[in-house]
Amino acid sequence: MQPRFLLIHVICLLAVIRLAKTDLVKDFRPPATPLLLLNPTIQVWSKGDRLNDVPTSHWIESQNMSLVGLIRINNGSKILRFMGVTDESIEPMRQIQVRVQPTQTLYVFQSEEVELNLTFIQPAFMHSLELSSLPLGYLIHSVRSLSSEQEISVQIYIEISADFVVNSLANDQVVWEEARPGEHRWQSYSHAPFQTHGDRIKPDWGYFYVASRSRFLRDSTQVNASLSRQAFIQGTFNLPQRDDSQGPRSVQNGYPASSFQFDYGQMNQNSNSYSSFLVLFHDEQLSINFFSNYQRPYWTKIYTNAQQLLDAAFQRFSDIQDEANQYDKMLIDRYTNVAGDEYATLLSLVHRQVTGACVTVWNDERQEAWSYMKEQSSDGDVSTVDVISPAAPFFLTLGPEYLRRLILPLLAYSNNETYVRYKLPWTPHHLGDWPVCSILSQEQEQMPMEETGNMLILLAAIAQRQSKQIDYLQPYVPLLQSWADYLNDSLPDPENQLCTDDFEGPSAHNANLALKGIIGLGAYSILLSMGLGNQSQADVYMKQAVDFAYAWTLLDWNGQDHFRLQYNASDSTWSQKYNMFWSLVIGLDDVLFGELRIRDIELAYYEKKMNRFGLPLDSRGALAKLDSSMWIAAMTRGNTEQRQQIINNLYTFAHSTPTRIPLSDLYDTTTNEAVYFTARPVLGGLYALDLLAI
Repeated sequence: MQPRFLLIHVICLLAVIRLAKTDLVKDFRPPATPLLLLNPTIQVWSKGDRLNDVPTSHWIESQNMSLVGLIRINNGSKILRFMGVTDESIEPMRQIQVRVQPTQTLYVFQSEEVELNLTFIQPAFMHSLELSSLPLGYLIHSVRSLSSEQEISVQIYIEISADFVVNSLANDQVVWEEARPGEHRWQSYSHAPFQTHGDRIKPDWGYFYVASRSRFLRDSTQVNASLSRQAFIQGTFNLPQRDDSQGPRSVQNGYPASSFQFDYGQMNQNSNSYSSFLVLFHDEQLSINFFSNYQRPYWTKIYTNAQQLLDAAFQRFSDIQDEANQYDKMLIDRYTNVAGDEYATLLSLVHRQVTGACVTVWNDERQEAWSYMKEQSSDGDVSTVDVISPAAPFFLTLGPEYLRRLILPLLAYSNNETYVRYKLPWTPHHLGDWPVCSILSQEQEQMPMEETGNMLILLAAIAQRQSKQIDYLQPYVPLLQSWADYLNDSLPDPENQLCTDDFEGPSAHNANLALKGIIGLGAYSILLSMGLGNQSQADVYMKQAVDFAYAWTLLDWNGQDHFRLQYNASDSTWSQKYNMFWSLVIGLDDVLFGELRIRDIELAYYEKKMNRFGLPLDSRGALAKLDSSMWIAAMTRGNTEQRQQIINNLYTFAHSTPTRIPLSDLYDTTTNEAVYFTARPVLGGLYALDLLAI
């Protein structure tokens, strides 16, 4: 690890920000607060207003990942709870602030005697391949006295339950060991990589580490949580002796946990603030089964073993903490200047939600890094193309190379570089069931035009942001041409098929889907002009795209004031034409639609269709998507009033929805309630405004 990780282009972005007061909304109430999102299976959230209101948990309903924090003041005269819940009747400490930044979540608690600051940090810096790939986080606490009259004593207790490493509390067992003093390791007794797969899973393979090397660490133990907790509450300065049986034991049998006690001795108002931190790290050992190619986490390419990585995590803590502060400030300043503090607050909330759904591996066969994305909560698929695509504004803004790595496994599968032969003329939907890539062509959820348009658009957008570096695409020239030819043969009138809004069911003559295909064809022309073909070929495909765009206006115009949901639908139907956003991303808006005024006509019509909490997807109901709604905001360009109205609607949903789950991307614009989807990486689409601003 290097002491500074900001790339030159990131520093340059900071330099162009206007000097202005920028910050997050002070009283923002997240629907759920991200704490540690190390990868798709280790995800810790707080789903209450305060960190000590509810147990900390996974995004999966009723699946705890339990963190407990207690503070003892004046040798037990006062015991307060600042994190999680316990069976014991312990008064909660007063929480006075929670602040969610891109890579950090910060809490402030107070009693009459003490102020306690609690910070969760993840090095999810998108310009750093190494750091963004680490399934590692820090839990930091600092205390200072508020007492001006006398010295007080302070001890801190933090507990991490073994439920981090089991998929089923009822059936799975755990084993444990202490590798070094203050360094605990847990694992599922079954420890069988890839045997458990799908959406609603927690990790039952690999090793989970939690460790502290603080000079204030008085004691640590691995024993039933109730025993160590009671010892702390009763004022014992040493925790119960570690249970050396090492299991295996059901988590429900006494709830074994790692417990740490920090002793700060006597302090007063003139004393310095004292702090310590824990490192939490998940060593999956194997991350992805890519058609029987077992792929290791990327960090294993850099570090010999988990112990070496842990050593580096402690040695570089100060550098990473400084980097997190700089990185977060730079992004918050930038987002605020793009569209205000509500926009900055939303983007800060979803940063780790996006990165936490991804893993980066080392592909031994290719000798290169690959990345994968999990379709959280809606299916559990590996690298769903129409999940990567809506998330893409996040990556195109903060790390185009990361997005390119997400595309590589899909290209390899589509090009028959695996033992499973892909036999369809369009882009696949996904690779398998997380974390196992093994799907057959006929098992795909077919979205021919949606996924084909997505893939070509993403490849063009990446190339534009990587100085036209497309050598890696040379082996795929025939494949990309076959995809473009599929679009060419299917436009301008899509057959009955699904689009990304598959919860609405399939539809024929879908106008918004046709726009995706038209822009995808234009994107292929861009790739040809960059060197995948010649300019004459590029001109042919671009002319086809322009002709299809003109035909689209004739087929879909309702004759009065807007364009319809489907070509053959009634004149009163309508839909968000959010796919036009992508023509702005790759610079084809003027070429394809400049003289047609589609965007201006549609935006004016949407103002008539706003519900109390936002703009529905279309005339079929009241549901809205956060990602595509922000794309509409990005399409407004100079109409800042309409743009801010959309941002305010999305912020209001996040701030006040009664549905307390990690931010959903699907909600009812009449009730403000979320609809099922939770913790999904598609909310990288909220970065649309930021993407068009740089």
